[in-house]
Amino acid sequence: MMSFSVLTARELTFIPFFGNHQVQLGKMIVNEEDTVSITSFTFYISSRKHQSTLSSTPIRFLLTMEDSLTCTIPDDIDSLCFGLDSIDNVNTSFEGALDPIHGMFWTWNSGYVNCKIEGTWSRSRHIHQSFTLHLGGYRFPYSSSFMFKVPSDQQRVSMAIDLLPVIMHALHKHEGNIMSTGPAAFTCSQILLQSMREYK
Repeated sequence: MMSFSVLTARELTFIPFFGNHQVQLGKMIVNEEDTVSITSFTFYISSRKHQSTLSSTPIRFLLTMEDSLTCTIPDDIDSLCFGLDSIDNVNTSFEGALDPIHGMFWTWNSGYVNCKIEGTWSRSRHIHQSFTLHLGGYRFPYSSSFMFKVPSDQQRVSMAIDLLPVIMHALHKHEGNIMSTGPAAFTCSQILLQSMREYK
């Protein structure tokens, strides 16, 4: 009698925070002297290979707060890429999550935006400004995608990601605007990596 392996999946959800405050789209958050409103948080999650022999299709999800920050991944995945790797960045099929209609594709030379964070910030009601962080770039040495571990001992996994450090860094160092590849986008991506943790 022939037997078949069953490819099972688990649920992965991202929960954005600003410091100790969970982010809700467009809702004002007061954190000490800072008041912040996140109006957009969109990013890619991807993986090119995993252990299963039943499916070799690359994983590509475009997650957004306007829609959903939850995706379903195979059980045998133990790490994922936040953003897109260099192969996806030069992909010419433009299908599914890679379709430029989603507004995440820059140019042939720059590739895709891995993550967009947009909103407004004020301090003590005296300073008010908007911020636009479009973090991308796949060329060495400023690749802005990064790998992160996915806990494998549960069917529903939640990952917290604190947006406060990267927003404050961008406001203080770049006046809140990063919209091209290079060292600024690279540094902000590394800050995001350090701000991600399992949420229990």
